[in-house]
Amino acid sequence: MKSHFQNYLFLFVICVFVYSDCSWALPSHKRLWERKYGYSTSCMLCHSKGGGSQLGAYGEDFQRFGMTPGAFGEIEKRDSDKDGFTNIDEIRAKANPGDPLSTPARPTDWLSRVEESMMPLDELKKIFPEARKFSLLEGTLFPLQIEEIEKKLNDKLSVADTVPTFYFAIKDQNDKLVRIGVAIFSASARNPEKLILGIGVDLSGKITNVVLIKNKFNEKLSDNKFLSQFKGKSLESTLQIKKDIEPAAPDLIMESGLVAEAAKKSLLTISAVFNKDQKNNKPK
Repeated sequence: MKSHFQNYLFLFVICVFVYSDCSWALPSHKRLWERKYGYSTSCMLCHSKGGGSQLGAYGEDFQRFGMTPGAFGEIEKRDSDKDGFTNIDEIRAKANPGDPLSTPARPTDWLSRVEESMMPLDELKKIFPEARKFSLLEGTLFPLQIEEIEKKLNDKLSVADTVPTFYFAIKDQNDKLVRIGVAIFSASARNPEKLILGIGVDLSGKITNVVLIKNKFNEKLSDNKFLSQFKGKSLESTLQIKKDIEPAAPDLIMESGLVAEAAKKSLLTISAVFNKDQKNNKPK
């Protein structure tokens, strides 16, 4: 996998952005919103100060209704920011439905810094602390890629899983900027509102770090003793609890399994997109 992964990883054009805060929920939620409404948005849509900051009014409604693609439609007729206009009226006018100062008559310039809010810098630095900067690539899985991942995972992908965002870690090496790996964020298939992890993978396809971004199960899942077991693992590993990964605690076998499944899903997704053997399924 090393040569295939490394070769394809370096074929993509680096587009480094200047950014402020990071985005949560998953970057895929933003992209699914854009697919539904037809234009690029900012992480200010759901967050008060850009991605990664406290949820704003629209973000809170999105979370309250399940953080699924269907939730966007369910909150269209609500007035999240209490400014007298429904969310859908503001969206159609390209106003921010989460900001009472942004209305259909006066949308403000909240969409002028779309790229600035796309990088979850704080979380990425936890995954690749040695990185100087990051660049991103938004991918789309083709049906054959989805089918192959689901077969190996023995589980269905969510709609959000099919539009992954990849973050390339870049550092100084011998007075040159070089890529050292790629990060991806993944939610638990069964409990996306409770568990989101960030995973770093080096150019050989091995896990370098796993960080829990959201953990509403048990703090022991975030212990380094548990998460460090994933380092060095690849698709050649089973990534199964009690086989090559010990649970975070005897009574957390199921929850530990969710972390392992999300990590495996991340590896499969990276492999599907960057593995040369899958060139016939190459994403846009």
